[in-house]
Amino acid sequence: MSAIIAQLVSVLISTLAPELARAVVGAIVQIVEEAVNDSKTKTDDALILPVLAAIRQTYDLPERD
Repeated sequence: MSAIIAQLVSVLISTLAPELARAVVGAIVQIVEEAVNDSKTKTDDALILPVLAAIRQTYDLPERD
C-alpha cells in the first residue's frame, strides 16, 4: 500500500508547477524529518536524514530551523 501512495505522490508532484512542487516537497520533507527526530531509533537518523538532506539540496530547500 505504501508503494502505491509513494507512486501517487510522485505523479502528483510531477504534474504541479515547479514552485508549487517545491513547496509540496518541502512540506513532505519537514513532516518526515519531524517524525524521524521524534523517533527513538538511531537507524532512522543514520539512514533517512541524509536522504532528506539530499532532497533539500536537490530542490534548493532551506535548511530546517
